Amino acid sequence: VQPEPVQPEPVQPEPVPAVPQALPQAWPRPKPTAPDMWPEPLAEDAFIGPAGKFANLLKPHTVADPAGILLSLLTGFGSMVGGFDEALGNRPYAPLIPGGSAKQYTSLYTALIGDTSEGYKRTAVNEVLDFLKKVDPSFFKDSNFQAGLDTTEGLISMFPDPQPDKRLLFYLQEFTKQLKLLPVASLGETLCEAWDGGLIGKGSQTNRATVTHPAVAIIANTVPEKLCRRLKRDDSIEDGLGNRFLWIMVRQSQILSRITKPLDQDEYDYLVIVFQEALKKAMERELLVLDAEADQAWDSIYAAVSPQGKGSYRSMTTRGVPNVVRLALVYALLDESKFIQLNHLKAAVEIWRYNEDSVMYLYKGEGKAQMTREMLAAEKIENELRDKRVLEGTSINRLFSSHKEWTRILPRALALLVEAGKIKVSKGTSEGGRPPTYIEWLGD
Repeated sequence: VQPEPVQPEPVQPEPVPAVPQALPQAWPRPKPTAPDMWPEPLAEDAFIGPAGKFANLLKPHTVADPAGILLSLLTGFGSMVGGFDEALGNRPYAPLIPGGSAKQYTSLYTALIGDTSEGYKRTAVNEVLDFLKKVDPSFFKDSNFQAGLDTTEGLISMFPDPQPDKRLLFYLQEFTKQLKLLPVASLGETLCEAWDGGLIGKGSQTNRATVTHPAVAIIANTVPEKLCRRLKRDDSIEDGLGNRFLWIMVRQSQILSRITKPLDQDEYDYLVIVFQEALKKAMERELLVLDAEADQAWDSIYAAVSPQGKGSYRSMTTRGVPNVVRLALVYALLDESKFIQLNHLKAAVEIWRYNEDSVMYLYKGEGKAQMTREMLAAEKIENELRDKRVLEGTSINRLFSSHKEWTRILPRALALLVEAGKIKVSKGTSEGGRPPTYIEWLGD
């Protein structure tokens, strides 16, 4: 009897991964050819979920910029979501990168930038605050909502003792005033630590109290000219606190001389309930990770929002990845999702695109009043080299001897000229001591 031939087991084909939705066409994309172009309006990718529905509901009834409404809402809801002590295990977070240990929470810093009487910044924020007060009235009756900030000690004193609830939402209507106070009592450093979500108060000399894992969020209003002047006077803003903010240019969205159609109050009340349910479930969440589709697209998104450009622009936009993760996390919680999905990432990426364009516009080259300080320094060096052709490094330093704070940005100013092919920096020889540095003019 012949044995029956053994049939080989059929080879199972490997599963074909799902094809992710197309990323927004804006990523990757070239920057505007003219740096003074107003940012392209937020695409519909950003107006998803309950937040998008609220912003779209208000559009016909307000002159406020939709970008201002949307970002104020995301920042406000993110603040309300969670700042309870981690020991209680009910503060939602997402890893900075898949598989990583660094945690990103829902705390956002947002600055609305618009001309006085034309940006309608307060209109946008007030529309949002009125809505969120209906979502959770207790948040605004307790000490969670604050309208002023001046010192590190003042910030720490706003947290209750003991500190199970560490949520603080600041509404700073004259943001440049707070920026002037940053050097006082290490307030700038403290706000950076608060954004990072670690320990604040450790550097205070007059008050040794500290707060662990605070949940500080900021909605701020400012005027472009005042902000630019402050940034040029204090480069520590660009290199620290500035790149933790989402900078959002806003302006009047429409001419609205009369309301022809009343607000859909039923839809408004329904969204209040939707936000209440999302807030309740968000406080029960802990870790949220990317779903399969979002994970497949993550590498290209990571590359797209990583630091780009140079000078002040790069300094102000260097934290794209953590801000995108935070925004996507807020979108996911509003959707009551257990995962961060691709549409949440796409929405966050679109907001980051608008942030980058806003920073580009903020540093527009309309005369010296709007030029960045390294550009001004580079221009001064260039004018001197056109005449002298070659200068020693010490001569360059003497050009700014009366402005010692500018010497910190000279390396960046020289880098701009080197990248433009206008100068060459070389080292001389010396029998003893430090060899001299020579800067040679290569331009016209």
